Amino acid sequence: MNRLRRRLLVQYLATAATILAVAGVGLFFLLQAGHWSRLEASVRKEIEKIASQIELEPDEPEVYSARVESNRLEPTRWMWQVLLPSGEVLSQAPGYSRQGNLPAITATPKQEKLVLQRIHSDSGIQLAARLLTVKQRETKKDRKITMPPQMVFDVRVVADATWIRDSGRSVLLSLAVVYPAVLFCVFLLGSWMTRRALAPVCESFEREHKFTGTASHELRTPLTAMRGEIEIALRKPR
Repeated sequence: MNRLRRRLLVQYLATAATILAVAGVGLFFLLQAGHWSRLEASVRKEIEKIASQIELEPDEPEVYSARVESNRLEPTRWMWQVLLPSGEVLSQAPGYSRQGNLPAITATPKQEKLVLQRIHSDSGIQLAARLLTVKQRETKKDRKITMPPQMVFDVRVVADATWIRDSGRSVLLSLAVVYPAVLFCVFLLGSWMTRRALAPVCESFEREHKFTGTASHELRTPLTAMRGEIEIALRKPR
C-alpha cells in the first residue's frame, strides 16, 4: 500500500511540476509580448506625430518640434531625428546631443510605410522605427520659391527597450523563487490527498485481513479435532 501511495504521489508531482513550468514559461512570454506591443504602439504614435509636424515651406523645410511632445506611455528613453534627402539632419530631439544619425532600419522602407525593427547592441536593446514621408510644398504668394514641389523626409525614432529585458529577468527570478515553494505546497497537498484517497482502501484491506484471520482460526479448530480423531482411529487394526 505504501508503494502504491508513493507511486501515485510521484505521478501527481510530475504532472503538477510540468503544468506549473508550462504556465510559468507562458506567463513570461505573454508579459514580454505585452511590453513589446505597448512599446511598438508608443513608438508608432510618436513617429506619426513627428511626421505630421513637418512642413515644406516655399523657401525651406521646417519641423515644428515645439509641438512634438512624448506621450510617455513607457518607462523608456526615446530619441528622434528628421533627415533631408541628402542625409543632413533637419531637426532632432532636444535631448539628443551625440553626433551622427540615429540607427536606421536595415532595409529601406517604402514611402509612407512605417517599419519597426529591434536592434541589439552593446548598450542594450533598442526599438528603431523609420518612416519615409512625402511632403508637398505649400504655395504662398509674394514669397521666393527655392524648394522643389515635393520632398521625401526620413523620420527616425529609436526607443530604449532595455527595460523589457530587465523586467523579463525580474519575472524569471520571481518564478525561480516561487516555483519551488509552490511545488512544495503541491507536494504537501498531494500527500494529504493520496493518504485520504487510499484510506478506505487501507480500511478494506484491514477488514479483509481480520476476516481471513478469524475464518482461518474458526476452520482450523474443527479440522484439527477431526484430524486427531482420524489419526487415533487409523491406529486400530481394521
